Amino acid sequence: MVNKHFKTKAFTLAEVLITLTIIGIVAAMTIPSLMYSTNKQEYRTALKKSLTVLNQAITANYALDGMTMADYDTASDLVENMFKQRMSITTTKTDGPAYHDGATAVAYTVDGMSFGVIGDKQASCQSQLNNPCFELIVDINGDKKPNQLTLSGDDPKDGYKITLYPYKAVPTNEVTQRVLYDQGIYYN
Repeated sequence: MVNKHFKTKAFTLAEVLITLTIIGIVAAMTIPSLMYSTNKQEYRTALKKSLTVLNQAITANYALDGMTMADYDTASDLVENMFKQRMSITTTKTDGPAYHDGATAVAYTVDGMSFGVIGDKQASCQSQLNNPCFELIVDINGDKKPNQLTLSGDDPKDGYKITLYPYKAVPTNEVTQRVLYDQGIYYN
């Protein structure tokens, strides 16, 4: 016998569709922001890694061979005799792609980064800490897109300028420093 007072409680189709629509709108508003934050953090982490790899190579080169960045005269000399010996380099090229902004020698690492050396040793380079020797364009994801130099911290790309001093590698400009240290508002 069926109980006449028994009522089933359920959602109507309209209620379900309205709920799904609201969830879709909220997701459409939040996912792009979440993706941007994730990409920015990936770029920042890879930039830190590239600086660490460079500084470890410079330190090892000095510790093992007694050579600083001031001891290399040309971009190809630096790539062939320091990068290849101290970093996990898979291939090198003597002339960089367009996004390396005039690099004369480019080295690609096993983890997908590329280091393009712009020009030869700077005339002011000496074995003193405050004189730059070489400038690099580091592409933190190699040939994967966007292959563009970062010009604003608000819109980080995958290319960054790094300066090699006799005993260290540091970010060249304020934009790279702000991305590296994730400092608030960025300027062009």
